[in-house]
Amino acid sequence: MNSKRFCKILESKKYGQILVRLDTNDEGEPCLVMTININDMYVSNSVSGFKDDVTDEQLLECLDDIGMKECESFANQIDEMLNG
Repeated sequence: MNSKRFCKILESKKYGQILVRLDTNDEGEPCLVMTININDMYVSNSVSGFKDDVTDEQLLECLDDIGMKECESFANQIDEMLNG
């Protein structure tokens, strides 16, 4: 069994579950993706900008550093765009 972490789920009182996962963008570069469910739609946004030589350990540290404040800020921006 591969125990390598690649995601975490945070539980927001206002927005419910927020998924944060490691992924790669269209160019094959590492990124973080946040996904929420608003109005019965799953909305995702990727956060890129890692250096080419970023290590798996550094990516996991970044994943660990993402907290409720950042996730709810993302969810709030999406909510504002969709619901004005």
